[in-house]
Amino acid sequence: MQLKRQASITSSFGASRESASGSWDHCFSSRNLLVAVGFYTECGSILQNLSPKGLHGIFERFRGILHEGEIDKHVQFLIEGLFAIRKAKFQGYPAVRPEF
Repeated sequence: MQLKRQASITSSFGASRESASGSWDHCFSSRNLLVAVGFYTECGSILQNLSPKGLHGIFERFRGILHEGEIDKHVQFLIEGLFAIRKAKFQGYPAVRPEF
């Protein structure tokens, strides 16, 4: 249930809108990215097990956002930290917490 709620919160991470010219512009705010980074930090391990290709796609989008260079330095730092957590195979962020 919690995973579904957080997924709906981060749905705006990849939200798009059509501009007057007919092209699709991505709408990313710092807040949306902060929520998305938090979500994938906490849920990345389980998502890696359930849908590795899907998670890879999400990280490719994060990589693209970093390369665009149009985000706050703080958000850039957090995304880079998320890549480090992923490289460490989400150690410290287990798929199922022991208390459950």
